[in-house]
Amino acid sequence: MNESKTLREISCADDYDPDSMPVERARELIRTFLVPVTATERIHIRASLGRILAIDVRSPVAVPAYDNSAMDGYAVRFGDLAPDRETVLARVGESFAGKPSGAVVDFRYLVKDVRSELAYTVAIERAQVLHTGQTERAPHFLRVTMLFRFDRGAWRIVHRHADTMVDLVLPTSD
Repeated sequence: MNESKTLREISCADDYDPDSMPVERARELIRTFLVPVTATERIHIRASLGRILAIDVRSPVAVPAYDNSAMDGYAVRFGDLAPDRETVLARVGESFAGKPSGAVVDFRYLVKDVRSELAYTVAIERAQVLHTGQTERAPHFLRVTMLFRFDRGAWRIVHRHADTMVDLVLPTSD
């Protein structure tokens, strides 16, 4: 009589040796002990914690339903802040999604990669910016990392991080 054994009894888990089990035998054991999920069920969102989605969830409407910037906030130059007291800064400009500010920004890409529906870039961002209290634009450099996701036929920014380039010497333009 042939007794059924557990996966642990017939595997190489106790004493790992890469030559102890051929790939086809391992696949056969996996097929023997794993049952594919074929059924789906609809449950309330609050009961879904720890569960796995059967299909992607997509909103039937654009959220928000207007042009929206992937980033928001204020750009502040550290040198404009008083070290010993609260600082009141003047707003010197605005930039809205879909309405260019007129600034010229140049990107020199260091790394770019695309994988299926995800992509990323690392670049040096160079621009001429107007600092508070100044009348002429000054050069400004940032190292920028951006992550993108391909969604609804277009690449969309899902994350952007930038840090200032202190003591950076850039090569001259090509």
